[in-house]
Amino acid sequence: MPLKRPEPSLKGLTADEAAELPQVARWFEDSASALFGAEKFNYIAAMMKDPIVHFHALPRYSQDRAFGGKNWTDRFWPKVATLEDVETTDEQLDLLVATYRAPR
Repeated sequence: MPLKRPEPSLKGLTADEAAELPQVARWFEDSASALFGAEKFNYIAAMMKDPIVHFHALPRYSQDRAFGGKNWTDRFWPKVATLEDVETTDEQLDLLVATYRAPR
C-alpha cells in the first residue's frame, strides 16, 4: 500500500506501507535497464523538505546516454551518486515520464 500520509521518518512506516518498496524498485530497475541500459542503481532517502518518506532513485551509467536531445553523463561513476541540480527542460521531463509510462 503506498504511503498516503505525512510521515517524515522510515521508522514511522507500518509493515503494510513498507511492503510495496521492493515491487516499486523492481519496476524501476527493470524499466531503466530496458529503456536506457542502466547498469547500477542508487537510492537516497533525503527527506529534508518533504514531510513524507520517499526515495530518490538514481539509475547509474558507465557511459554517456543520449535522450531528449541531450547527452547525459554520470559524472560520479563508479562512486556514490550525489544529488545536484541538472539543467532539464519541461519537455525533457515530460518525454521521460511518457517513455516510462509507454507500454513495452
